[in-house]
Amino acid sequence: MTTANEQESRTEDWRITTITVLLVLQVIMLWGINERLADISTSTMPNEVAAPGWLVTGAGDDSFNGQYTHVGVYNGRALYTCTGGAEPRYLYWSSSGYWALGPAAPAECEIDEYSCTGPPTSPWTELGGLTPAPTLKIIG
Repeated sequence: MTTANEQESRTEDWRITTITVLLVLQVIMLWGINERLADISTSTMPNEVAAPGWLVTGAGDDSFNGQYTHVGVYNGRALYTCTGGAEPRYLYWSSSGYWALGPAAPAECEIDEYSCTGPPTSPWTELGGLTPAPTLKIIG
């Protein structure tokens, strides 16, 4: 037979265990929320990309040089187009995971002439475009 003190002690132990478990679950839940928030913040457009426009200069293929304006979203990032030349050019986040400049609307066909793995202000390389690769700077 258990005494009243033993029963009270077990009840108190149960309460402490329950509170501890609940606190651990809350910490785990909050940690998971923070991880998801971190994923969201890195998967959306960084500040450099949210610019209203870009100035592309120095591309070996002169048709890519000019002002690009924000026209929508493609692959979860901003989509820009340059319509100053004979045919439009596009700045977009490629399905391959890098910034690209291409001659066709990316939703129709991704033809990457130049690419950049960092923010668009990072160095660019030629994929199929003429050398030299362009330089981009934020405008607007």
